[in-house]
Amino acid sequence: MAELQRKKQKSVGTVCKDAIMTGISYMIPVIVGGGVITAIAKMMGGYNIGDTAAEMQTLAQVIFTIGNNLFAFAVPCLAAFIAYAIADKPGIAPGYAMGVLAGLMKTGFVGGLVGALIAGWFVLQMKKIKVPKALQGIMPIMFIPVLSTLIVGLLMWYVIGVPIAWLMGIVTGWLTALSAGSRFVLGAVIGAMIAFDNGGPVNKTAALFVNGLNADGFFKDAAVVGIPNEKYGEVAAAVVVLEKGAQLTEEQIKEEMLKEMARFKVPERILFLDAIPKTPGLKTDKKYIRTLFQ
Repeated sequence: MAELQRKKQKSVGTVCKDAIMTGISYMIPVIVGGGVITAIAKMMGGYNIGDTAAEMQTLAQVIFTIGNNLFAFAVPCLAAFIAYAIADKPGIAPGYAMGVLAGLMKTGFVGGLVGALIAGWFVLQMKKIKVPKALQGIMPIMFIPVLSTLIVGLLMWYVIGVPIAWLMGIVTGWLTALSAGSRFVLGAVIGAMIAFDNGGPVNKTAALFVNGLNADGFFKDAAVVGIPNEKYGEVAAAVVVLEKGAQLTEEQIKEEMLKEMARFKVPERILFLDAIPKTPGLKTDKKYIRTLFQ
């Protein structure tokens, strides 16, 4: 009952935030492991090793399959530990199931996150049910995981997952449509989405889309950060890396962006760089980028 008492002392928002951060912290090693292993396979067998990995004949193909399948566990891992953070061990099975359903329904990171929060809350409520002493020992290892997985899973499949899958389809279709037009606008929108919620669902939606879309054209890379502003507190600013031979001005870029988004979303300032600054961990160095606008 200790976790119930702790959660009573926190607001719902705080509990959800802490649970999401816990899930992300457990998911990161899965993503890093899958990424590094896949990269090793590509170094050994070439960039297109994934096209022949199913044959499982060479060492590179086997290594790629291991890394690629590890990626598939990212959302289930996230969902399992979000539910665990809310409801302790009985939440792991239903949370994991929500992550698997998210993949089947193509709701991605957002679906796994929402399903896990619901699963964790549902398990938490089930743990409050008073049962005979003879059943108390098997409740957290049998009845609660089975019933919560079944009920929340059906709810996810028939009710919750449907609009999320529809929304994800809209977002992906919108980004794909942008890729057929102005490539800079696409990059700026994706950059804004990735910077928007510091690793949250919008960030992951954009990141997963970029992994599946090889956009080329005017720009090579872009990043968006927030910078201080006396009037509004903070405004967007962008750094852009153009493709070799491409020529664009700051005003041209802003004009293109205004065709696709509201004025307040357009970066106040845009700088052109040879490469996006990276941290030692190879992430976008947002802190350093902000200093470029001082």
